[in-house]
Amino acid sequence: MTAHLHNRLLLLKALPIHLFYEEVYQTRFRKQYAKIVCFLTVLLFPFMGYAVFLTHKRKWVCRRKFSPHFATIKHI
Repeated sequence: MTAHLHNRLLLLKALPIHLFYEEVYQTRFRKQYAKIVCFLTVLLFPFMGYAVFLTHKRKWVCRRKFSPHFATIKHI
């Protein structure tokens, strides 16, 4: 029974790290060291690190610019 509980706890630790990895893969940070610091924080403190990243994300991430290309959209 303890091995089953241990596997669930390991899954609970791995889930925030996976979510953070997906988030980092899609975002562009303003400075490279911010990405490394965020990743190390999440690696050491999974739940708290991911919460800190989500609260401070606006400061560390570049904003995307909206630039649609309406001329290339196909009309149905």
